[in-house]
Amino acid sequence: MIIRIFLLLSVVFIFFCKCKEDNSGSNNIDLFNKGLILYSDPATDGCGWLIFSEETTYKPVNLPLDFQIDSLEVLFTYTNLGTKPDCGPFNNPLFDEINIDKIKNN
Repeated sequence: MIIRIFLLLSVVFIFFCKCKEDNSGSNNIDLFNKGLILYSDPATDGCGWLIFSEETTYKPVNLPLDFQIDSLEVLFTYTNLGTKPDCGPFNNPLFDEINIDKIKNN
């Protein structure tokens, strides 16, 4: 009887350990957004470098020089800063400012 209880507890312990390993591994996967780098000249009421992604345009505050290429397709992760830049027609804040966490070519 004690052997059956021990075996049952061992199986349950192994099951819960396996589940925990699987869940922690999925948290490390980065989900990249597809984006298109756009340039609008600040001299003509533009905002400079922008990223268009999924029907939304963002103003990155830290776009690396290597990615400052108009119409470049990229994959990126970001943090929304909750602020809007003073640019665009009549300095109307149209876009959210973001901090790019990771970026790579698509």
